[in-house]
Order: sequence, then structure tokens, then C-alpha cells
Amino acid sequence: MEYKVFNEPVVLNIKTKRPEKWLLVDRETGQIYQGNPNGYWDRLEPYKKDQDGNI
Repeated sequence: MEYKVFNEPVVLNIKTKRPEKWLLVDRETGQIYQGNPNGYWDRLEPYKKDQDGNI
């Protein structure tokens, strides 16, 4: 899928009392971020589980 590219950056704001519940997914790169209490996005690192559910 292709997405329109704008000439100027677009700011997206979220106001919440529970920032950790929010996820931000970059649909081009697959990167995933989780909101933190300081108002920033933390990048989540992927991991794989084996057949027994161990990381």
C-alpha cells in the first residue's frame, strides 16, 4: 500500500490518562511504539516465542 507524502510534517496528538495502553504502528516499516507516562513513544522490540511459549 502507498501513502501520500506531505510537504510539511503533520503533528498527531493524543490526550489520555493511560498512555501505556496506546500503540502506534508504522504500516510501512512495521515498527511498533507504546506510549509512556512522560508523553513520548517507546519503540517495542519484536521477539519470538518457541513452541513452549518461551522467549
